[in-house]
Order: sequence, then C-alpha cells, then structure tokens
Amino acid sequence: MRWYNYDGIPSNFFQITPLGVEKEFKGPSVFHIKGREERPFIFSTLLHGNETTGFFALQKFLEYYWDNELTLPRSVIIILGNPAAAAKSKRHLDDQPDFNRIWTKGETPWHKLAEDLMTKIEEYNPLACVDIHNTSGKNPKYGCVSKKDDLTLKLAGLFHSPLIYVTEPSEVFMSATSKFCPSVTLECGKPGDLEALNSVVEYLKDLIETKPEHLPEYNGDVYKTIARLKIPQGAWIDFIGKNDPEVNFSFIPQIEKLNFNTVPKGQVLAKVNGKNVIEVLDDNNNNISDQYFEIVEDQMVFKKEAFPSMFSTSIEVVKSDVLGYLMEKVEL
Repeated sequence: MRWYNYDGIPSNFFQITPLGVEKEFKGPSVFHIKGREERPFIFSTLLHGNETTGFFALQKFLEYYWDNELTLPRSVIIILGNPAAAAKSKRHLDDQPDFNRIWTKGETPWHKLAEDLMTKIEEYNPLACVDIHNTSGKNPKYGCVSKKDDLTLKLAGLFHSPLIYVTEPSEVFMSATSKFCPSVTLECGKPGDLEALNSVVEYLKDLIETKPEHLPEYNGDVYKTIARLKIPQGAWIDFIGKNDPEVNFSFIPQIEKLNFNTVPKGQVLAKVNGKNVIEVLDDNNNNISDQYFEIVEDQMVFKKEAFPSMFSTSIEVVKSDVLGYLMEKVEL
C-alpha cells in the first residue's frame, strides 16, 4: 500500500468522477502542480469516499487554469485520499478504517500510509493545508480549525462563518498537518450542493492568489465542540421516532433540523427501550451523558439547553463514528 505520485495533472483528471478515480490513478494519489511561486498549498479530498464536493471543486478550479493555458500563481499539491471507497460511494470500505482517523501513531498499514505522507508534507513546507469534506447530515457550510491562531482563523474564515474549533477526534488530517502550517477543514453540507461547490471554487481561486498572512482578519463567531455523541456498541437504531421493542434508540425523524440551532431543555431526541441513554464523551473521553440527557417515561430528552451540530440520519455513519456533536460559543 502506497501513495501514487504524479507530476502535474493528467488530462483525464477532468473527464472522470470520483467513481473512476481508483481505475485511473490506481490508489491513494498525490498530484504535484508547479506554479509561479514554489512554496505550495496542499488541498486534500476524498478522505471519505462518499464526500465528493471537494473533488468536483478541485476539477473546476484547475480546469480554469488548464483551459486558459495559465500557470498557477502558486504551486499546489492535491491529495486524493481513498479512491477505493470513492469507487463504491462509501465513507470507507468495510475492511478499512476511517481515512480521517488514521493521522496519529498506529500499527496498521493505513497508519503507515498516513505516516509516510506526513513525512513528505513536512518536507514540502506548505503555506497551508485545506481538507475538503461534506457532512452526512444537513448542516450549513462552515470551516473547522484545530488551532485558534490568527493565520488559521484567517484561512478558515475566508470560506465561511461561523467556525468550529475542534480538538477531538484528534486523529484527523487537519490536526496532523497543523503541526507544520495553518490547516483547516471545509465542511460543505451534503454532497450535490451546487452553491457550496461554487463557494469552494471561489475560495480556492482567492486563496491561490495570496498568502495566509495577507488574508483579512476573521471577526466572526467561533464555536468549540465540547462533546461527541456516540451510540453504544451493538445498539439498534432508527430515525422513525416510534417505540419498537427491537430498537434501542428511535431518534426523531427531524433530528437534522437541530443542527446549528439552540435546542431547549426538554427537547425529545429519541424513543428508547429501557433506561439507557447514548454516550456523551468530552475531550478527555469522560462520559458526561447524565449532564445532558435523562429518560422521561419512554423518551430521551435534553436536561438543559444545548447547541448541536453534525447530527445525521445515516445509520452507517452514526454507528461507525458519531451521532453528532455538542458545541458552545468561545471568545477569541
């Protein structure tokens, strides 16, 4: 298992969809595109194979320079993370880990793959890294940061406001690359959102023309994730919101509407069997569910006001990763 490196962008890059990346480029791929200024930006996408906005945005962004025979103002390195999963329109394959959870020390071949790339990225000495994702649930577009220094906030703020300050999970690409340069994640709503795609293209065009330190100051809101909501292993779930003796947690169908909204005390999240609630893990992996949820008759309800994000109705994502996050506003 290795990275496939390419000098420049092959012409067939513009004719394929994410479904065809693995066939055309064999596997995890890195494209080195020379620009007038040597020190590069790094743009990554398809770490989750079913999150396609980044790939289409990079195609559209590069096509402008390709079609007009223009040299990029600055060198760019493009990373296509998991073409095998993209070929199946899956977040990751069943025999793979999540490719955005492998960027810390580990013993698997995938951790070695990530470590090899991190060594190269340090050598590249990039100006900044931008990792482009979609959300599995209905969310507005927003930027994520793992540091709150001025350069990182400028880099993310150029995309959209508000920003989310994320420290867990710590194994993500953004956190690993932030050791070398300003690094952000762009969250672009669900795949297929044309407005979000065009926003990414404009973001890349604006960014390539400048340096992070010359970007405008960020003066918008910043939220911090304070907890991750996880489903107990082996639990049966659905999003129907009705009692079923075979289902442990039947979440309300409109759960995605809670994202980026203040949820009042007493809001129902799910119908439940028994007295168990979902896990609410803080940044130290302490289960603080008793602070946020209680069982009232057969319903799991919020014990206090909360501000969630990333709630999703994808059972695959919820069971393999998280149901969503709870956030609070932070002052800069």
